[in-house]
Amino acid sequence: MLNEVTVGRYFDDLGRLLDSLGLKEKPSQTWNCDETGLQFTHNPSCVIAKKGSKTLHARTPNSKENVTVLACMNASGSAMPPMCVVKGKTVKSVQGFATHDTPKDTAWTFQESAWMCDVLGEEWFRHVFLRQCGPARPQVLLLDSHSSHEVVELLYLAQQENIHLVALPPYTTQELQPLDKERERMEKKEKAEKKERKKEERKRKAQEKKDEKNRKQAAARAKRAKVVPSAESVNTDVMQ
Repeated sequence: MLNEVTVGRYFDDLGRLLDSLGLKEKPSQTWNCDETGLQFTHNPSCVIAKKGSKTLHARTPNSKENVTVLACMNASGSAMPPMCVVKGKTVKSVQGFATHDTPKDTAWTFQESAWMCDVLGEEWFRHVFLRQCGPARPQVLLLDSHSSHEVVELLYLAQQENIHLVALPPYTTQELQPLDKERERMEKKEKAEKKERKKEERKRKAQEKKDEKNRKQAAARAKRAKVVPSAESVNTDVMQ
């Protein structure tokens, strides 16, 4: 549960572990993994309706195709190739995806519901993490308390490889999961950049409008100067 005592105890324990392993100054040996689900269902951002309508309806496909992506990154900012889990019962389930467009060494697999399970958690650790984390030991892997991360085979393999698994306290993932916080930071950054681009675009259009107005005014003044004779030319005509 997310409270001051739980969070404080977690960081105290983590700090002591990193101290005892001599890893506080070795961020490349502390990892965090997290999974996220991607849906390929199109949800319209806007619909056309009669002005004044109080109830709006939008059609969406019945099929909801999911892909679970398991990502892993260390404290120095280096990321491993992800593992993508698609919905299916055979390897043919993967063939419908553009696997060649993903990062090099991305692992693809399938599962009936497209979610992580006990077997896939151990499979990811064995075939992705251990191959990508490098030879340095010891290392620390921060993960949530999902059941797929508590498989006996995974725990035993981690012990054999001198990888220390640290589970986040239950019900605290949203606030303590490093990759979740990084995603929030990137989303905020993207929104801020988008807002800044819109602001610059409005300034550009306003300047263009102002420049166009100035050009028209200058053209009008030039036209009047040609049509209306000067006072000197009028006096000359009168004298003649």
